[in-house]
Amino acid sequence: PIVPHLSLENDKQDDSYEQISIRNECEALRTHRTVRHEPGSPQFSGLQLYLVLLMDCVEQKESEEKAPSVVDRYYTRWYRADMKAKPCEDHCILQHSNRICVVTLAHTHPILQGGRTIKSINYQISNGCSRLNNKVSGKSKRGGQFLTDFAPLCRITCTDETEYTIYSCIRGRLLEVNENILETPSLLLEKPSTDGYIAVILPKFEESKSITENLLNIEEFESLVSKRTVAQSQTS
Repeated sequence: PIVPHLSLENDKQDDSYEQISIRNECEALRTHRTVRHEPGSPQFSGLQLYLVLLMDCVEQKESEEKAPSVVDRYYTRWYRADMKAKPCEDHCILQHSNRICVVTLAHTHPILQGGRTIKSINYQISNGCSRLNNKVSGKSKRGGQFLTDFAPLCRITCTDETEYTIYSCIRGRLLEVNENILETPSLLLEKPSTDGYIAVILPKFEESKSITENLLNIEEFESLVSKRTVAQSQTS
């Protein structure tokens, strides 16, 4: 690009002296642009037009990045780290204000690391129990399978033959599992917090607040991940 330090790839970096100067120049150019058809107003050179348009793109991208996602707007993120004492097998629970909880993989889960690809996803957790057979009815969602904190939801096998069990993490009734990831496993890798979710659980009303007592909020989880990273770097 003509102005490398203003490329979109670097727009998160702290403003340098050159960036501030160019930003100021672009603001001045924008002011002139609004009246450039008036008699005596200056004409833009090709580079000046490029700078203005580039700054518009940068500011639009910055604005989009600041806007909260649908998940961040409507859900609270909770985490269960090192599930069943297995290192880094972290789960994320998205809790809606209406009590519904969505079980997903945390971004630190091994399935989402190292460029892994998924071979199979199996909701048949035992010979006599398949999460795919879960049925609910009515507004109260009766009939769903009851889950404890450590109830397995599915087993995911990667192409390197590593297998991971995904757990409910909270108590409640199973409302649904995500059958879309059976047909398109890549959803789980590409959109783990949205289209690639694992299951939806409805806690009991009287337990809707207490279910998070054994979970980590986002600040606690990020602190744990930071400590984990430091420990791994010291041992390597």
